[in-house]
Amino acid sequence: GTTTNQTVTINNSTIKVPNGMGVYFPSTGKLTINGGSIEANTGVQICAGSLEITGNPTIKATATAAEAISSGSILDAAVSIVGGRSGYGAMGQVTIDSGSFTSASGIEAVQAYTVNSNNQKADWTDAEAKVNISGGSYSTPVRENLCAEGFVPVTKANADGLYEVTK
Repeated sequence: GTTTNQTVTINNSTIKVPNGMGVYFPSTGKLTINGGSIEANTGVQICAGSLEITGNPTIKATATAAEAISSGSILDAAVSIVGGRSGYGAMGQVTIDSGSFTSASGIEAVQAYTVNSNNQKADWTDAEAKVNISGGSYSTPVRENLCAEGFVPVTKANADGLYEVTK
């Protein structure tokens, strides 16, 4: 989290972390995930900077319950966006245009929140201005405020039991 303005691109890679974080990006700059697969307790977590997910990756979170929040990474979802977190840089744009995103039963596939002064998850009021989901399939319906302009969540699962967004 102390290095700034980094550009990290992950192209068609396989990342498997049985007991940890697949990709953790706590710094300003841009993280791009283009294709590939990630399987870990949390697939991808971003706490600052920008994130672009494209190229139809498969991202699976295996954590069965969110861990206690302290500092650093938080194990929870396929895509975890922690905006406005004290001590971290500014959050840029998060865009997801394709992919398959699954979390363990009862855990949202995509989470967007902040951490309050009591180290608890709290509403991130700027989420809808920063997160733009326009494609992909998800193990839970996407929250409407995370959809890109002109897109809405589909609340009925498809034949694979996954939820999508539509224009």
